[in-house]
Amino acid sequence: MPYKVLLTQHADALGQAIQLGFDQSGFMELMLLPQHLNWGDETAVSRWLDAAKPDAIINTCGWSDDGRDASFQAIVEPAKVLATLCSERQWPLLQLSSYRVFNGEKSGFVEADELEPRDEVGELYRQAEQVVAEAPQHLILRLSWVIGWQGQNLLTRIMLPLLEGAQAEIVSERRGSPVSHEDIARVVNALAKQISCGSDNWGVFHYGAADICTEDEFAVYLVKRLGDKAEVLGEVVDVSGKSTEPLSAALGYRHLMDCFGVQPRTWKQAVGNELALWANNNPMAVDQA
Repeated sequence: MPYKVLLTQHADALGQAIQLGFDQSGFMELMLLPQHLNWGDETAVSRWLDAAKPDAIINTCGWSDDGRDASFQAIVEPAKVLATLCSERQWPLLQLSSYRVFNGEKSGFVEADELEPRDEVGELYRQAEQVVAEAPQHLILRLSWVIGWQGQNLLTRIMLPLLEGAQAEIVSERRGSPVSHEDIARVVNALAKQISCGSDNWGVFHYGAADICTEDEFAVYLVKRLGDKAEVLGEVVDVSGKSTEPLSAALGYRHLMDCFGVQPRTWKQAVGNELALWANNNPMAVDQA
């Protein structure tokens, strides 16, 4: 019998990347939770999970690259229900979280740093982490900036205006360790494999790129690489004076690497991989370059 891993949210860009990663590995069976499931009805969720009988659960409910649709019902409520049910059934639970649980005032953050959410979205992630931590077999994976060729994220926020002849706004001093959808899928798959093999490393882990960049450095590199695939019509504009958001979203990776052997990738590799995926899915843009 294959090891069955259930993914709660799969219609978004990250969910699609995780599905593809599991399909390509072929080691485990990925099950998909119905998107219409009412997370406020613990009985209904329990009934569905007991019928599905997963061996582990990956919870990305409510998670997004930019947090714009975050709410208690979308993030905290599913985490609470899943933590309760996983505790009762002794199922491992992997919960995605975010750099937003930190205030952004340090140059970078490690797992032991005190949580001080930078905004309302960060507070929701903190609450979700708190309830998930009550499950005996839990992994909380905090992510730095997440980028991808589709969805709302730093890469598309800069790339799309450049292609449309508009201004792409950045805050030059913001810093992070960007990771791609495809790379997160790789990491999640690796963690699930090790859980299936009996790994007993539970707790909180960070994943960020092997190196750190500012939004300015990210934009300069993106423009260079994008110019190899399409015509760049717009321009990058620094709007640092307009921003009040904390500067740092940089997370480390050493604890994850030490416990699971997961090697980080550079943010430039992440950009290159996502642009290649974009080009494969937008051949007209490449043909016109």
